[in-house]
Amino acid sequence: MTRKGIFCIFAASVAYGIMPVFSTQLLRSGMNSQSVIIFRFAFASLGALVLLCFTRTPLRVTRRQLWQLTFFGICGYGATALLLTCSYQYLPIGIATMFHFSYPLLVTVIMAVLYREKLTVWKVLAVLSALCGMVLMADFSAGGMQAMGILLALCSSLTYAMFVVANLKSSFAPLPPLVISFYSTVSLSLFFLVQALATGHLTVPPTPAAWGYSAAVGWICSLFALCMLNAAIRAIGATRASIGNLLEPLTSLIAGAVIYGDRIGSHAISGCALVLLAVLLVALDGRFAPSGEKVPAGAEKPDGKDSPAEMNASGGRSAKTAENSPAAHAGRVNRAHTRR
Repeated sequence: MTRKGIFCIFAASVAYGIMPVFSTQLLRSGMNSQSVIIFRFAFASLGALVLLCFTRTPLRVTRRQLWQLTFFGICGYGATALLLTCSYQYLPIGIATMFHFSYPLLVTVIMAVLYREKLTVWKVLAVLSALCGMVLMADFSAGGMQAMGILLALCSSLTYAMFVVANLKSSFAPLPPLVISFYSTVSLSLFFLVQALATGHLTVPPTPAAWGYSAAVGWICSLFALCMLNAAIRAIGATRASIGNLLEPLTSLIAGAVIYGDRIGSHAISGCALVLLAVLLVALDGRFAPSGEKVPAGAEKPDGKDSPAEMNASGGRSAKTAENSPAAHAGRVNRAHTRR
């Protein structure tokens, strides 16, 4: 597990985790949740375009990459935001978030079943620790458990798991993170804009402060977080990145306590400790169970080629064998007679 991967997933979790702080301010200003999502992705796509022009990164993609970016952007990333927001109508936010963050388990299962990723003891323990932590962090005392809310929250975890895996296994995976973020956020902003115009629910930020919060949500909590998540998935894999991203609800919990004075109970503190333990287990998995497994001695290499050290060693053995061969001995005798 590289330092780059650790830094990227930590940065993504913090950026995602402070999103409720800005979103709450926007909702209090009079904007509806659908409009918050529209301006969030609009600012994100605009910021990505500016950075792409500044870095002179080409926007060229293939047709297959374009439709996959659009599909996973809307049905993965966008559907997650929509389903999770709808689940809040049937469940308390803490419980809905707990069900949503079962997605690391889904990512682990998808990678193991569909892509034959090795399930290590560290990964299994990390997932179990994370799920137990999320259960403790959820406030079940609020009541209001409804089957529809649970279904919506679990569906949001499934769509997000699909999006995480797609960032590693789809045709657009090799593209620069900024390019992926640009096409994903553009498709999302257009999709939700058409939906809002059709239903007549579009509201613009009413104050300069609301415009600032919208920009913060778009640039920090969407563009920056999405690029960091994509970079982390490439560096440490989808399973480890999804488990490490559980720092997001922990960040939201701390931000709510610091800014809004939310009370953190003993169960929530225990849950935070288990989430941190899960992240530690992921780090241990990266340290002691690297993705590149060593090939046993004498085993055939995957690409049929020997390493440079083995080539040198085999070359040395071949040279010694040639020196001791009958033909070489006869050659040395002939040269000796010629010199005489």
